Formats: sequence, C-alpha cells, structure tokens
Amino acid sequence: MNSAGNFEENEFIDTVRSFSGGQRVLNRYRLERVLGQGGMGVVWLARDEELDRNVALKFLPTIVVNDRASLNDLKRETKRSLELTHPNIVRTYDFVQDKTLAGISMEYVDGDTLRNRRIDQPNHVFEPGQLGEWMRQLCAGLDYAHREASIVHRDLKPANLMVNLKGQLRIADFGISRSLVDSVSQISAQRGASGTLVYMSPQQLCGDTASPSDDIYALGATLYELITSRPPFYSGDISGQVHGRAPSSLTERRVSFGIPPGSIPRTWEDTVAACLAKEPEKRPQSAGEVAARLGLPPSGMGTSSTSNFASSVENAETLPGGPMPPMPAQEQATAALSPFDLYQPPTVPLPATPHARPPKPRKSARAIGIVFAVLALLLGTAWYVGTSGTDSKDNLAPFPEQTVPKTATASDRNPSRLEPHAPMPVAEPHGSMVVKTEPTNASIKIGDAPSVQSPAALQDLKPGKYRLEISLDGYDPVVLDTVIQANQITDPGIVKLQRSAGALHVVSKPAGLAYEMRSKANPLQSVHGVTPLDAPEIPVGDYEITVSREGWLSQKQSVAVIRQQSQNTLFEFIGGGVAITSVPTGAKVLLGDKPLGVTPLHLTDLPPGEVTYTIAFAGYTTATVKGTVETGGDTALPVKLVKGTAKPIAKSGGNGNSQSGSGARKPSSDGDSGGGHNHTGEILRGIFGVPGYGPRFGPRPF
Repeated sequence: MNSAGNFEENEFIDTVRSFSGGQRVLNRYRLERVLGQGGMGVVWLARDEELDRNVALKFLPTIVVNDRASLNDLKRETKRSLELTHPNIVRTYDFVQDKTLAGISMEYVDGDTLRNRRIDQPNHVFEPGQLGEWMRQLCAGLDYAHREASIVHRDLKPANLMVNLKGQLRIADFGISRSLVDSVSQISAQRGASGTLVYMSPQQLCGDTASPSDDIYALGATLYELITSRPPFYSGDISGQVHGRAPSSLTERRVSFGIPPGSIPRTWEDTVAACLAKEPEKRPQSAGEVAARLGLPPSGMGTSSTSNFASSVENAETLPGGPMPPMPAQEQATAALSPFDLYQPPTVPLPATPHARPPKPRKSARAIGIVFAVLALLLGTAWYVGTSGTDSKDNLAPFPEQTVPKTATASDRNPSRLEPHAPMPVAEPHGSMVVKTEPTNASIKIGDAPSVQSPAALQDLKPGKYRLEISLDGYDPVVLDTVIQANQITDPGIVKLQRSAGALHVVSKPAGLAYEMRSKANPLQSVHGVTPLDAPEIPVGDYEITVSREGWLSQKQSVAVIRQQSQNTLFEFIGGGVAITSVPTGAKVLLGDKPLGVTPLHLTDLPPGEVTYTIAFAGYTTATVKGTVETGGDTALPVKLVKGTAKPIAKSGGNGNSQSGSGARKPSSDGDSGGGHNHTGEILRGIFGVPGYGPRFGPRPF
C-alpha cells in the first residue's frame, strides 16, 4: 500500500527507531522501502518471508506501543478488519509485535492515492466523468462494510483511497486509522474525536457514537475536494463552519478558485450537497443510495444504465486519474477504454461466409443491358452529327435540350450537398456570473431562466444587460442591473440582504406590567421589559409575547410582524370584586395574617379565582369565609359570627393565598407616563436594531 499522504502531518511525532532497506524485523519481514510516513507512524514495503509475498507494514508510534490498553484496542480493531473481504477494500492480514515494535500487516497496493492523482490532473481537479467508476467501487465497498460487517471507517478521505495499476479503487485503513488516532488522543490528550477535521461530520466532531452517516458525510467532502481541489471547509474556524455553514456549490467553488466550471451534472451537485447535510437524517441513508443518486450503475449491471450515465456527464473523455504507468501488452487494449466503455460488449466484425459469391445476374437481364447500351451509343452519335454539321435537311434533329435555370445551384440540383464555400455556423460567445448572498440560500432570478439558490454560478448567458432579482423570506428583495461580457465571469461581490421590518406596539391594562418577547424562529433569544412596548421597526417574523401581573395568571399572545405594517396588541387583566359583610359589623378582615380592613369591606380589581379570608371580632369565635371572584363582577361574602373565645390567628409569614385579593390595585408607577418607552429603547438596543436606539439590526437579531 502506497500510504503517501495517508497520515496527517503535525499530529504526533513518532519516536520509533529508523530502519534501513534489507533489514529483517519481527522475525519474518524483510524491509524494502518506505511507502509513507506521518504523525501516526511509518509504512514500509516489506517482504513476508514466511508467506513469500509483499505487504504494507505499518509500524505504530512508540507512544502507542508502550501503552497496553491502546495495543489491546488496536488488536481488537485489527481482528474486526480481518473480516472485511471485498475487492474494493485493502485487506488486513495480521497484528504483529515483539518487545519493542508493533505493527499491522496489510495488503500492498501497487498504485497511488486519489489525493496524489488529483494533483496530476489539469487544474488539479477531476471531472465527474473521470470519477464515475471509482465512486461506484467506493460506494460498493462502503455499503459492504456498513451492511455486512457493521464497520464504520470514520477517516474516509482522498489520501485513504488508492487506485492500482489496473484502475481498481481500494479503500485503505478501514477502522485502523480511527482506532490509532483515538489511542494517541487518549494517551496524549490531543483531540477528542477521531478522523481528519476537514472531512468530519458535525456528529463526529461532537464525539458521538460512530455511524455510517459519518462516512456518508466524509464521502461528500471527499468528492467535493476531488472536483474543486479543496474540502468544503479548509481554513479559519473549521469546526464552527462544519456545524453552522452550508458549503458553496461545486461550480461556484471552482469559479471562486479560477478553475473552469466545466459541466458538473445537477445530480452530482445535489448528491454532494445532500451528503454534507448537517443532520444525519437528511443525508443519503447508505452508500448504495449515493451511487444511485449519482446515476452510477451497480456492479454487474447491463450496458444501458452505464451508457445513460456516460452520456449525462460531459468532459469525461480522458482516463480516470490521467496517464497511467506502462502496462503489459495484453492489458493495453482494455486500458484504452474509459471506465464506462468497459461495460460495452466489444464489437467484433463477423467473418465472411466461406465460398460466398455475389449472385450472378440472369442472362435475360444481361442481354437487355447490352441492347440498351448499343442504342445509347447510336443515339448519341446521331445527336452529335445533327448538331455539329451544316443545315442539311438530312441531318437528324437533336434531342430536346435539358436546360437548368440560371438561378439554380449545385445544391438545388442535389439538396444533400452544400455549396463548396458555404460558411459554417459559429457558436455565439457567452459569459457567466457568480452570485453570492449573505445569508445564503436566497432565490436568484435572472431573465427568463429558472430560479436558483445562492451561491450560484449562472452560465451560458448571452452578452448584454440583465436584471437580477434576489429574494429571501424575511428579507427585503434586491434588484440589481448588471452587464454580462463575452467570455468573462461577472462577480458583483457578496450581496448583503437586509432584514425586512415592521412595527409592533404592545399595551396592557393596567400599564407597567412585565413582558417577555421571544422569536419563534429562535426561541433561545428573548427580550424583557414593562409595558407599553413601542417598537417602530423590528425584523419581520412570528413572535410570542407573555405579559405577567403579580397574583394573576400570565397571558400569552402570538403576533406576526409583517413587512412595512404596524401590529397593535392589547393585554387586559380584568378582575372582579368581593363584598364582605358580618354580623356584628366592624369585624377585622385578614388575608392570612395581613389585615385588609373591617366589615363591611369592598375589595376590587381582584384576580379571578378562589379566595379565602379570616373574620375576627373580640368576644366572638374567629370565622373563615371562602368565595370565587368572577371577572367583571362582585361576589358577596356574608358571615354571622358566634359568641365565644376568639382563637389566636396563626402567623403565616406571608400574604396567604397568592390568588387572593388585597384591596383595589393601583397601576405600578414604573411603567406609566412614558417610562416604558424609555426602557423599551434600552431593551431593543442591539437586539432588534430600532432606529434611534442603535444599529439597524444589531449583533443579536432574531
């Protein structure tokens, strides 16, 4: 196995001793040359003298060799890898070790990685037509590992995909690389998730349990790199981008790198985007589904499906991976074909039938032909004599002249032929345009062409003026006038969309009540304040507003803020009253241990619900009276006291029932007389971006 590039540099520097060619190690292997080297170890081409075959011998880092727990994990993973027997997966032979060394013996592949082969391509990228057969084999190998062996690779990338001299793809390091990185991470506290960062799914980055969906994401990232020269996210905060950003389309990324966009099938664009979905359920659910979406025929399929795929992919004339090393003569005929041609049965001319001769013409037909030939000769001679002699009456009259109109041309006489100098049609020049928006996924409409989503590369546009219409729900539409130049790429830069805004006014009766407002699109963000809320311009969308009053049940309302419209919302807390009378009069009325007054007592603006009061009068037994407060009405609570010893009233330390009234309520002073407006401005500053209070849309918009 040529492992050049199979290990990520700067991972962890191995301190294993240096070897030399011809050295014998582990009692059976004769080293020949280094195949690859990196932070996770070194790989040698070695001769297994016991089995008389070449192997790729991967030596483990010293830090792993000295940790028994890590060695046990690797042995277990190697044992699982022994079960993988598929023509598109590199075979694992054995786990070998002695007192100082440990390594894994694997099948040697006489070829190179797709990572290196990509560099040899024009513009350092593959075209989809070159990758079709390899992707079919890759999906077949992954499908087998996931379904039959229940093994996830977790480090799929171009450096782990090898192509031998026969053009067959092999998946290397299945399961081994993941376990090795995990071991080094645990020992050295380097990194908590296995794999290579730029190919890892959001779930793998979070350290979730391995899933085939992780390999599907890595497959999409691998295809993305092979076609565009870079993974979807390769610089800056890669982890944050993997979790929160959608990658550019393949065509748009090519254009941004100055690479000719070529002709990438829509099915490939859509399939790669689906593989890179943030949520596992939105990705293809198997590698076989990926192959089907790409239009790749399964192994052993007939020629029709393969032909359909080949015809749907443009720019696929060259062999996959570019020029190959010299091959044996018997393989050159096969190598001259593209992967798709390999499905076509060879066309062999049928041998001529022995002793086959053309049929003999019948004698009668031959005789008739001779007669007509003689007559034609005689008539031609007579015509010549009649037209070239004198005016003698004895001369034969000529045949009627077969004239051709002067306007007639050779093409008129024979429509199947063109004029010798007829000009050939020339293709009209075209231009293209790249459109990027912030945020992405905006709808882009140009002329009569169908709408596309940003970022997008608009191709095959005739030179001239165009009107570009960009729209996205929740944002103001944008119209741009642009000019397309022939054979040029027009890039207007990133179009930054502005959030659409409307007005919202929230009042309450009584005023000065606490409110909380949340965006339904982002429930984790909220603002708080006291009524009234006066927001002349906030982003459009659906909001939920909750207004609270002490002792009352909170009220909620959903409000839709519409672009350039004003929404008015009212919260009313309508209470009721209680009329308490007693015989004799003048008894004290208490709520818990809090005195409210003496009978007769009329309490107003009480929250609806059950109420309980204590009635006490000297020389009379203490009484309890209960009732229900009705909205907008008065409830009569009469009580007749009985003479006797009054029981002491227990100290409750509070106000009693929170639903009980304590007299007429007055509006709170902290929300009246415009105080709420000033407070509202402070709350909305940097949240909704209300003009006059801060930026148009602050750093924390909904």
